[in-house]
Amino acid sequence: MGRKRSLFFISVAVAELSLAVCFTLNDRLWLATATLLPLAGMLFAYRPAFHRLAHFSLAGFTGLSAAGVLFDLPLLPLVLAPTAALASWDLVLEMHDGSPATELYERAHLQYLSAALGVGLSGVGILVWIHLRLAFIAMLALGVILLVCLNWLVMYIQRNAKVPH
Repeated sequence: MGRKRSLFFISVAVAELSLAVCFTLNDRLWLATATLLPLAGMLFAYRPAFHRLAHFSLAGFTGLSAAGVLFDLPLLPLVLAPTAALASWDLVLEMHDGSPATELYERAHLQYLSAALGVGLSGVGILVWIHLRLAFIAMLALGVILLVCLNWLVMYIQRNAKVPH
């Protein structure tokens, strides 16, 4: 549980700082200020009574990143923030769902999470590297394909893991 707690706070800090610094350096101070709302929600979500706030905070970080894309801001922090927010969302919900707190279970969960985040960031990195510009419908189709592949990866890991699901 201690490792998940540390990773939760690190991922929240990465999400907040990447957006706040990006918006501040690009003279979008009102957006930088707006990042405090999903930050507060995610920090409150750490408490069991408020863990549902994590959903709204994830949506907030993602929406603010989308706003940054509309303003043509640097892509790296705009991708990093919702990815880190997704990690913190997953960690806070996992901490409060009543799953067994064994070391083996925690390690397996963190492996699933790192695989999912790695596949997502790798896909975005490849698209940015080759400067691929796609229409919205093509991007949506690519996203669905990536989700299906990620689902297959998680199912494969679960089948071959020695951990109860």
